[in-house]
This record gives sequence, structure tokens and C-alpha cells, in this order.
Amino acid sequence: ADGTSLWLYLPTSTPGQVIKRPVAEGGAKVDLTRAFLADPFTKYDLADGRAATVDGRPVRVVVLTPKPDGPREFSKATVWIDDADGYVRQFEVVEPNGVTRRVHLTSLRVNVPVDDAAFNFAVPKGARVVAR
Repeated sequence: ADGTSLWLYLPTSTPGQVIKRPVAEGGAKVDLTRAFLADPFTKYDLADGRAATVDGRPVRVVVLTPKPDGPREFSKATVWIDDADGYVRQFEVVEPNGVTRRVHLTSLRVNVPVDDAAFNFAVPKGARVVAR
């Protein structure tokens, strides 16, 4: 994410293609877990998935299904929440078109300085950019 667009480059599943999605209106940041954690009881029906572990850490699995008037970004999400610190360690979303994406956070650090260069995406040479 560079502040105006979210760039998706998945060379193992779609080599030679980069997807460029605009960041939501008024948003300079992309917060992948905010969709799950901001007012979840008003937007989703929640179900207890089970106790599990992620990278040896005990977590609680929570399944979120959007309410009829709720968000439309996904039809179902599964979130693995750390028992000790409450951070999301992993999540999986099923998009309305049936595509399932799982994100596993392997190196979570909070409140650390980040160089501005980390927010610049260089389109790989020869890749086609698809704006959505």
C-alpha cells in the first residue's frame, strides 16, 4: 500500500500481472485487520471456531459472517486471535467470487518506525497492471 493504491503482486498464482486497487475514500492507510475488529458485533454474526495454535502460540479461532446489511468485501472470514496479547496472528477471507485468501503473520512487531521507502511499489519489469 502506498497511500493511494493497494498493489497486489502474486507471482506464483498470476505471474506477469499486478493488480492496482484504490485505497478507500479518505484512507491513507490500509489496515488489514480493522475490517474484523472495528465494531464486529454490529457488522457480523460471530461463531466460536475452536482453540488452536499458530506458530506455537495459543489462539482462539473466530468465524465472522457479514450481516445482511454488513460489509460486502468478503462472504466469510476466519480470524485467529492470540490468547495472550489479542493480536490477529492469521486470517482467511472468502471473497464473494469464491476466492479464498489466507494471510499468516509471521513477524508481528507493533509501533516500530517504518522507512517511507517501504510504501513504494515498483512494478516488476514486463508485468501488466490491472486497475480494479
